[in-house]
Amino acid sequence: MYRKEKNIKDILYILENFREEDKHEAITQKGENYIHAIASDIVNYKGPFILGCSKKDDTPIVMGGCCPTEEEGVGVVWMLSTPEVEKNQICLLRNIKELMNDFDKDYWMTFNLIYKENYLAKKWLSKMGYSFNMAKPVFANIPKDFEFFYRTRKLRGLKTSEPSNALLGERSFEQRCVKHAGGCDEQATSANTVPERKTNATSTDS
Repeated sequence: MYRKEKNIKDILYILENFREEDKHEAITQKGENYIHAIASDIVNYKGPFILGCSKKDDTPIVMGGCCPTEEEGVGVVWMLSTPEVEKNQICLLRNIKELMNDFDKDYWMTFNLIYKENYLAKKWLSKMGYSFNMAKPVFANIPKDFEFFYRTRKLRGLKTSEPSNALLGERSFEQRCVKHAGGCDEQATSANTVPERKTNATSTDS
């Protein structure tokens, strides 16, 4: 798999050939007409981005990034993929590690929501240091089959406070996080969908 510049053709290919778990997350967030809505979001997205394609035939496999929120240093991480990603997991993890280094330059915390049965994505997230131990806020409009996950950046020799014990214990901060994770209409985004935003590539071995 190799990294490629963002382009609408490859974006649409991935959206039209989702893994079933990713498709469930997309429909939950955007409805049945999710392809046009998410494609527009990604085209307009300006943050750190990865698009991975097969070295063998240039087939698009995965794309992802991290969107800023109104909270300084807090971002919403997202990823979308086709079934081919299962054949490229080692290379994908290597690329994600590089992307996480870019995230850490701007964000002390990244988070999102994920479909509980999206086990493959949860495995990747766990390897990257994401936690799933936060209880779902009772006041938030989150689908019952989704859960919250987060990761905090390690600071030189210092232990970063766990958001569940520090900032996320404050209802106002937690509500704002859920609002960003849920998109502008407060429906569920997920690790596999890019958050909607309101307005007034490098080679690797396979």
